[in-house]
Amino acid sequence: MRLLLDLGQSFLTTFVLVAPWLLLGLALGGVISVLFSEAFVRRALGGRGIGPILRSALIGVPLPLCSCSVVPLALSLRRQGASRGSTLSFLVSTPETGVDSIAVTWALMDPVMTVVRPVAAFLTAVLCGLAEALFDKGPDRVAIPLAAECRFCSDPAPGHRHTAGQVLRRALRYAGVDLVGDLAKWLLIGLLAAAVVQHFLPPDFVRSHLGSLWTQIGLGLLVGIPLYTCASATTPLAAALVAAGFSPGAALVLLLVGPATNLATVLLVWRHLGRRAAAIYVGTITAVTVALGFLVHAVYARWIGPPRFRVGDGHVESIGPVGIAAAVLLAGLMIAHFARSLRRSRPHAEAAGHAHLAEVRRS
Repeated sequence: MRLLLDLGQSFLTTFVLVAPWLLLGLALGGVISVLFSEAFVRRALGGRGIGPILRSALIGVPLPLCSCSVVPLALSLRRQGASRGSTLSFLVSTPETGVDSIAVTWALMDPVMTVVRPVAAFLTAVLCGLAEALFDKGPDRVAIPLAAECRFCSDPAPGHRHTAGQVLRRALRYAGVDLVGDLAKWLLIGLLAAAVVQHFLPPDFVRSHLGSLWTQIGLGLLVGIPLYTCASATTPLAAALVAAGFSPGAALVLLLVGPATNLATVLLVWRHLGRRAAAIYVGTITAVTVALGFLVHAVYARWIGPPRFRVGDGHVESIGPVGIAAAVLLAGLMIAHFARSLRRSRPHAEAAGHAHLAEVRRS
């Protein structure tokens, strides 16, 4: 019971610390969703050369899309005439960071990591796209003509209008339903993992038992490359590991590699872009993030000093009414998402049960 109480306190404290900033990130994500339609992204990022690679990385940084959501959009870019380089650039920068994960980084880490994380994602994406462009000597793909779509929706009908209220409702729905649905499960997993790490790994545990920076970075790669972790959900875990003695540079490796690479995404890149592109995708992300990890470690060691990340029950005194209200609102949105998912899955489960019963009766 004592263990459960300690884990629950750490979980709830971190959740309350994260909630106001995550809601801010979700709101900004809703604004971005109505400012940049999918048609706009396809037009801006299509084509070959260095320009589309840079634009792909730059536009992908603030977009609040996880790797599951960004793969279909990236493949659509490819079908519309984007080069392999710009497609890979978009595939890297978009899941590695977003306005929601940047806000959570500010809440749990420090200003340095808040700036370093999106800059590192942009740099990794550009280098990945350029590495593919060096080898992509094939002919330009023929772009599929796009209908003149609305700025706020996918309706190609000309001349239709949206009121300010309709645009606001679309932004709120995207933030409170779509984005919450993307990160709800993974955020809970990340917060729970952070609570477990904080409870069982006391301060300086990592430095005492995993003192080598190479070992810590290798552990970040080992965990991050094969498994899927949402950018926002990875942040509490990384902060808890730093509190246990993990180097900020090794934490950056986990923050970048975890959201960008997983077995499903790598296999899809292999299938649609080719074996070489998949190898460049994994290899470039690994090499660049390791180099950035060593660089960030040196910056903290020489100029900043030991990081003081805000995670766990060491900051109970910083909880105020705004944080509690934001936590209640965020919890309500997440509960509503899980309730909708349960209602959608129930008819399928009943249909499967009836089919199984009919099969048993026939046999």
